[in-house]
Order: sequence, then structure tokens, then C-alpha cells
Amino acid sequence: MIEERKDRLSVEESKIIKARQESRASIMGYVLLALALLCFAGTIVKIGLLS
Repeated sequence: MIEERKDRLSVEESKIIKARQESRASIMGYVLLALALLCFAGTIVKIGLLS
């Protein structure tokens, strides 16, 4: 007899979780890009002020 495991996710649940993870990953990518641009802009302003 084959026993059905209760701890596995269904295909629909897996797709929902993957979509959430991808959404979170894109948001984190945009946040990191914004932080990098902010640091770059701050560096340019400091260099401009010192010259």
C-alpha cells in the first residue's frame, strides 16, 4: 500500500510559494540597487564638494 505523505506541498501550493519568493527576490534586488545608487551619488557629491 502507498501511504500519502502529509508534509508535502501540492503543486498549486508550490507555485504560490515560488511566486512569493520571486516577488521578494525582485523587491530585494530593487532595494539593493537603490542603495548602491544612493552610495554612488553620495560619493560623487563628496568628490564634487572636495574639488
